[in-house]
Amino acid sequence: MSGVNPTPEKKHRPWVKWVVGVLVFFLGVGIGGSGSDPTKSSEYQDLQRQLSSEQAKVKTSEERLDELEKQLKDTEEKLSDLEDQSDELDKRSKELDEQKKKLEEQQKSQDERQSQLDEREKSIASREEEKKKRAEELQAAQRQAEQEQQSQQVQQVQTNEATQQAVPQAPQQQATQNVGTVHGGAFCSSEGATGISDRGGATLTCRVAADGRLRWKR
Repeated sequence: MSGVNPTPEKKHRPWVKWVVGVLVFFLGVGIGGSGSDPTKSSEYQDLQRQLSSEQAKVKTSEERLDELEKQLKDTEEKLSDLEDQSDELDKRSKELDEQKKKLEEQQKSQDERQSQLDEREKSIASREEEKKKRAEELQAAQRQAEQEQQSQQVQQVQTNEATQQAVPQAPQQQATQNVGTVHGGAFCSSEGATGISDRGGATLTCRVAADGRLRWKR
């Protein structure tokens, strides 16, 4: 709160009484030394004028002093208000500093969380990329295995055809060759061989399909 001392109340000024007393003294001396009407003497008139002049000066001085005291009081009140405002500003500044500190802590926490999220996202992306790579490698391996299997089947067919051309079989043996249960559409190796379908029990024959390969067909 304000440390300004309150303005003292207006007091009677002793020097005013002293000046008036001196003038009254001289006025009395002038009256006592005159045998006639003292108010008509030149000394009395001079003292009267001096007294009036001094009283006017005293009044002017008192008015000026009152004005100065009023200004001083107003200044002290303004200083008190300024000190109150300064205290309020200090309080608000402290609150702002605390809020700024909290915001900085929140920002730091958010930055840490964002960093963790970025790391997790990077890890997930890396795992997904690894899965994709493995899937592509697996598909490539499957395609290669299928190609190798098809190549082996073609070679087997070609070998069988060459064998059949080199060593002709009796027609009755080809007609009676049966390999057992087979799956329709699957690859086969002996053209003309027969088998029982695993679906419905129909008789299937190993023959060249539209793709140029030997398959079990009706």
